[in-house]
Amino acid sequence: MSSKRYAIWYEPTQIIYDELKKIISDLSKQYNSSIFEPHITLLPGGCELDKKVVVEKLKNIVRKTKPFETTFGKLNQLDEYFKSIFIEVEKTKDLINFANNIQKEVNGVIAQNYAPHLSILYGQIPNDEKEKTIKLLGRNYTKSFTLNKVDIIEYEFNQLPETWKKIASIELQYE
Repeated sequence: MSSKRYAIWYEPTQIIYDELKKIISDLSKQYNSSIFEPHITLLPGGCELDKKVVVEKLKNIVRKTKPFETTFGKLNQLDEYFKSIFIEVEKTKDLINFANNIQKEVNGVIAQNYAPHLSILYGQIPNDEKEKTIKLLGRNYTKSFTLNKVDIIEYEFNQLPETWKKIASIELQYE
């Protein structure tokens, strides 16, 4: 049995992407943690469906979706490996509806307590270190961009982010 899973996320547009990629890279070096692409997850936990099925299901949703604005908010931290330090994303009606549609179409259920965010550090880092880092970076990241494409990422459960592979990008083309 294959242990391949698929994540669905979207990335900021180029200027913001480059800025966040540098922050992620710098923090990962500072804390000896994984480097990963800046992204906002739309399908928490991913899925184990066949790759072609995932692509087709996502295309069906994307065709019905107009590009919309994503706005970042404050930096925050949790005692979770993948949310060690993250930037909160405004829960707009467009974003929540889009994520819910993807979750329902791909996994058959809507994720409870979906909290859109963009992580900038993975790992088990002491809280005082995370708070110091947030203070240095600034509490707020007040930037926004228009979502215009969604990515499908292939990964294996419990493998490092460096092994994750983008297998498809689908542009929003409202019909």
